[in-house]
Amino acid sequence: MFKVAQGTMVKMARRMPAGNPMTSMRWHPAQLATDTQHGYAVVLMLMLVAVFGLALAAVGETNALTSARRREAALLLAGQDVVAAIRSYHSLHGRYPANWNVLLEDRATGLLKRHLRRIPRDPMTGQADWLQVQDAAGDFIGVRSRSVAHPIKSTPITIGTLTLPPVESYDQWHFIFTPVPARQ
Repeated sequence: MFKVAQGTMVKMARRMPAGNPMTSMRWHPAQLATDTQHGYAVVLMLMLVAVFGLALAAVGETNALTSARRREAALLLAGQDVVAAIRSYHSLHGRYPANWNVLLEDRATGLLKRHLRRIPRDPMTGQADWLQVQDAAGDFIGVRSRSVAHPIKSTPITIGTLTLPPVESYDQWHFIFTPVPARQ
C-alpha cells in the first residue's frame, strides 16, 4: 500500500464528502487543492482570449488594407504598361492599334515586334479581362479595369504623362495614351 504521512491523509479526509467519492456528484478533485478558488482563472482566461481576439482582428484589418494597396499599385503599373505599349505602337506606325493582338505580335514592318509580351492580369479581378477604351474611329486607345471596388487613393494620380482623377470605382480609371503634339 501507499506510504502517506498521517497528517496529509487526515487533511484529505476532512475535505472529502461522506460516502464513496467516486460516485458523489458534489465532489471534485479540485476541491482537494483549496476551497478559496472561485473561478478567477476562468475569468482571467476569458479576458485574455477577448484581448487576443481583438488584436487578431486589428492585424487582419491591417493586412486587408495592405493587400488592397498592393493590388491598387499593381493596377497602376499594369495600366502604365499598356499605355507604354500603345505609345510604342503609335510611335512606330503613326496610328493606334486595332486590338490586343497587334500589340502582342506586330508584323507590319516585316519583323516581329512585341509591344507587349502578354496581356497583363488585372490585379483587381485576377484575370486578363480588361475593358478596351476606343476612340470615335474604333481604335484601341487604352484600357480600364472591370472592378467596381472603391479606390484607396482619393487624390489625382500622375504617372508620367498620364493623370488619373479621383473616382468612385476602379473601372472609372481610364489608362489612355494621348499623343503629344509635335513642337513647331
